[in-house]
Amino acid sequence: MTSRTWTIETAQKTAADIGFRHFLVMKDGGTVLQAMKHPENSIDKLSGIYLQFRSTGDLYIGRTINLSARQQKHADLGHKTDYLAFIHAPTLRQEALERELIGRAEKMGLKLLNRSKSECQICRDPGAVYDDHFPAAFQDQFLAEGSRHGISPEERFQKVLASISPAAREGWETFAATPKAGLALALARRVVDLTIPSPWDAARIWWMVSLGTTNNKNARKLRLSITCGQHSLLSIFAFNRSPSALFAELSLAFNIAGANTREALEMRKNFAWAHWEGLDQEPITDDERDQFVPIFGKSYASPESKRRDSSRVITEAGLRPSVRVTCPIELMGLILDDPLVERAAIAAAIAGMRWRPVLHPEFHNGAAAFALEEGIEIPDR
Repeated sequence: MTSRTWTIETAQKTAADIGFRHFLVMKDGGTVLQAMKHPENSIDKLSGIYLQFRSTGDLYIGRTINLSARQQKHADLGHKTDYLAFIHAPTLRQEALERELIGRAEKMGLKLLNRSKSECQICRDPGAVYDDHFPAAFQDQFLAEGSRHGISPEERFQKVLASISPAAREGWETFAATPKAGLALALARRVVDLTIPSPWDAARIWWMVSLGTTNNKNARKLRLSITCGQHSLLSIFAFNRSPSALFAELSLAFNIAGANTREALEMRKNFAWAHWEGLDQEPITDDERDQFVPIFGKSYASPESKRRDSSRVITEAGLRPSVRVTCPIELMGLILDDPLVERAAIAAAIAGMRWRPVLHPEFHNGAAAFALEEGIEIPDR
């Protein structure tokens, strides 16, 4: 497959002819979020189908629920992109739309690095040529990415540390040197995996992990926190007077964990030794359900969509501040083992992300995120 040289004009026209609606210039190390700051881009949803015009001249079409995170993963693999085209699509429509756009590109005579879905249905022809179905550039890309698989997560982690800001690197090194940092990381990994759908596509946009601040009002030294939207999901902290004793505070949806159902009452009784806050709230009323909008700044498209959404457990979870349960970090795993706690934590996490994206993504610690995703461990001190 012969690559070609793309100018901004030819790339933009090609993307539009295929059916992509947005076009971003990614040269000079730009990111999706930086490119989106320009008014002409006006992308407000990051899930959909993307088309990369790579620096090699090659083209690649893919789908994602978070364009920014997916583009960063491509960059980590060494894929340099000059131009990026995009069209929004909800998750359930992405496979069909991706297939359609790949088909259009091929009808225009364009060669793509990725195999089209039609190429997977290879006829049983004894004269078939492998390169006709798996082009040379695809083979070379697979070989290049395969060689990277030989790099251990720990080696890749060192590259991540070298690439993040000095403040983020210092935050990670300070955290890693504290007592029970390994235990804190393991608990955070469990909570993220348990409560956040497709967490690594949503990271830094709808949730983030941050490290270390001090609250002088109650002498807490925060070690690690998971934030969903504007809402704290998990806080791991110590007190100034005893820095080696870690505590974990987990947020749970009030309509599940704070309900007066037999299951909720039994769950709270089983964990009466933990500290509970937020249980003394008034029950949710029908009027509140009728007036509530679960997504900041967005109204329902129709009365029917409002009726369907307002009856959902996740929507109702946003109507009250979360219940918070706190205990020594060593015991939080016992609480998380309870199916009702798991359900309440999931509802709290998703309700927080639905309300709005994180307000300060610059505090998302890339080293901590990589450690959570890749299973990097810290020896406990």
